[in-house]
Amino acid sequence: MKKLSLSLLALLLLPSPAFAGAVTGWGATDGFGAVPLSKGTSVLDLRLNASFPSKSVALPIVNFATGAFEGIEIGIGSGFNCSSLGEKTNRNSVEVVYPWLRAALPIQGMKTGVILGASIPGFNSSSEFMPGASALLDLPTGALTTSLNAGYARGTRSNSNWADGNLAFTLPWNGLTLYEEQFVNYPLEKANVPNGGLRVSLIVPLGDRLTLDLNPAFLWARNGTTTDWVFSPNLGIDYTF
Repeated sequence: MKKLSLSLLALLLLPSPAFAGAVTGWGATDGFGAVPLSKGTSVLDLRLNASFPSKSVALPIVNFATGAFEGIEIGIGSGFNCSSLGEKTNRNSVEVVYPWLRAALPIQGMKTGVILGASIPGFNSSSEFMPGASALLDLPTGALTTSLNAGYARGTRSNSNWADGNLAFTLPWNGLTLYEEQFVNYPLEKANVPNGGLRVSLIVPLGDRLTLDLNPAFLWARNGTTTDWVFSPNLGIDYTF
């Protein structure tokens, strides 16, 4: 069963290059992997996220992806800011909308791919339009799969340029799936702040079509000599059809 999981960095550590394949973070069993959803398979992903220490209490996230053609996956997702702590009024907004296209590359004997996408500002959002692209590579070694990701994104309003790297590991274990990744977003201009994080996942099948995942992340942003940390618990459920 395919599993989708949204990286929280694009919404919790701003500014950051929120583009598909580098930061929107489809994770767990197929996350930054090179293999798209198979043709005729679709996944609806619903999740709830919080962050500490932060004023963000709940960030509902909805994602949908489908294998529209052989070797090509099309998806769209969005994050909603519904509640804040310490504020007299809540800042209700659609933070970003992020479409993407992931395609397998026909290189014999290797699992490679590319993903194209963008972060599009939503309602009452302070983000900017940021398109980007990433190269994907899967290296299976027995049951363990290592996924490598390298990408680039550009902020059209700020004229900022970002490079991104990701290293992820996926391992089936006693009917469950273990996943771990570390990622970094590096600005090509000194005015912006490098950031990244580490995330682990436990994916639990609830049947032939449902999957539950526990997906905590530790996120960081480097500002001069200071590093700010955010702990971001995440709970998601997927329905495959």
